[in-house]
Order: sequence, then C-alpha cells, then structure tokens
Amino acid sequence: MFIVFHIVNLSKMKELGMATSFLSREELMEIGFKSIGENVLLSSKASIYGPENIEIGNNVRIDDFCILSGKIKLGSYIHIAAYSALFGGEESITMEDFTGLSSVYTQFQMIIVENH
Repeated sequence: MFIVFHIVNLSKMKELGMATSFLSREELMEIGFKSIGENVLLSSKASIYGPENIEIGNNVRIDDFCILSGKIKLGSYIHIAAYSALFGGEESITMEDFTGLSSVYTQFQMIIVENH
C-alpha cells in the first residue's frame, strides 16, 4: 500500500498570489492547542472547541467545515476531509499515524449509562 500525502507550501502559494483558506503557523499557535506539530493545515472554516484538549501531530490536514471538540489526539500524516466531526468525551478520541476520515464522518466518544 502506498500512501501519498500532498504537502502544501503556504508561503509559496501566497507568493504566487494563490488564495488559501488554511491558517498560517502564527494563527495556529494563537488557537492554544495542547500541542501542535509541523506542517499542519487547518482550514479557517473548521470549528475547534476546547483546543487546550486537542493534540495534533506533524503533516496533518483538516479541511473546511470540520468540527473538533473535546479530548482528541491526532497522530502524524492524517487527513480529515470536509464536513467530518470528532467529539471527544472524557476518554478521548485517538487517530493513529497514517489514518484519515472521509467526508461527512462523525465520531462520538461513547458513554454507557446503566440504571440499577
């Protein structure tokens, strides 16, 4: 299996006058993630809730209209496609290296409540 991860050079795109909806490194740092790696592409159209609970590895791309909320740990070389949502609960959601989510995917941290 071959995995191809396209790396976008934001500064080169801006130099050529090409528009991008991805946040700059400075904008990413201002969000306040628990940790954030190198070459992270986060759409300005994505929604992030509780960034202090979210860890992002290297070479991660999060597309337009994604929602990340709660305890989430993203490894490296991950692509989360448009309209996907991750809602981490107390236990958290972890995505390992070299994984991805296709469009319109939603994952909730499941909590089972039992009545006695």
